[in-house]
Amino acid sequence: MMDGTANPYLGSQVVSALFGYVIGLQCSIVSFRAGRTLSAWFQNRNNPHLFDSNLIRTASELRPCNNHCYWLSPVALVISICILIALYIWGDIYWGMSYYRKLWIACLISPLGTVMRWKLSKLNGKWSKYPWFPLGTWLANFTGSILSAALTAIALKLV
Repeated sequence: MMDGTANPYLGSQVVSALFGYVIGLQCSIVSFRAGRTLSAWFQNRNNPHLFDSNLIRTASELRPCNNHCYWLSPVALVISICILIALYIWGDIYWGMSYYRKLWIACLISPLGTVMRWKLSKLNGKWSKYPWFPLGTWLANFTGSILSAALTAIALKLV
């Protein structure tokens, strides 16, 4: 892909690979920032007595851009993800390549897997025989793998 050799369907994909790299970096940065903000919000909501409202107000006054630009990063991420999924669907319909079908199915199912992993993480360390084993994470990954394989098989009409 990155060496510039032509794909019989798509041609050289150097620009596509660089675009994917930029989206990957953007997703990781926005995910980190969103997770940090959501965690702070949950902590403040569940433990309001631990936070000084003057401290929060002072921190936001120091960064005036935060008051009117806070929405920009999540909106850019959502638009990028929607464009990427639309391109996967278009690649599946236009070229009929099953690879793109697998990608857009994975993009649509992954939020469910994220929530499932978060909820099942409460089981981590609860197995008395093996307390070091992350049972909840393993169950989420195992269930997600089975679900992904089943949906891919249905989409490819193998079942």
